[in-house]
Amino acid sequence: MIGRQGRSGDSAMSRKTLTLSGGAGAHADNLFLVTAPVLVSEIYGVVTTALAAGLTGAYLDLWDGVASVPLTLNAAVLTSLPAGSWMGKQDVAATAMTVQSAAAGALVEQAAGLPPMHPFEAVPKAAVATYIRLRHTSAGTSSGVIEFRVAYHSHGSGGISAA
Repeated sequence: MIGRQGRSGDSAMSRKTLTLSGGAGAHADNLFLVTAPVLVSEIYGVVTTALAAGLTGAYLDLWDGVASVPLTLNAAVLTSLPAGSWMGKQDVAATAMTVQSAAAGALVEQAAGLPPMHPFEAVPKAAVATYIRLRHTSAGTSSGVIEFRVAYHSHGSGGISAA
């Protein structure tokens, strides 16, 4: 089988339901455990329970317990997103996640000739648990539920699983 990005091998998908909780301040939630080098073809989340007000500075990163490698810019605003809202990595790491509120209909697409999501390689640190995380800052109590999904092609014997 030819994978989504034209490489041979099987593509796989993992999902994680994240319930936001906690008080004001910075939050880092492990979404996925990366156990082998992978080509991530898409990573996105859909709000299933409305998010609280005051959720800002949201971004995705790769975390090995010591170092954080940003996958997106820390600038996405998730404040008061209703159920059905969408967020995902659509561009290079220096760009914020795309966020589309379900408060109104929306179209999410890339420019002509580009894939709808921005693929990237994720390489875990040797012999250390390495995670893809959602990071954000809350002005008050964090609440809401987001279902995240990641599609990938593994280059080794492992892959990505829900954390």
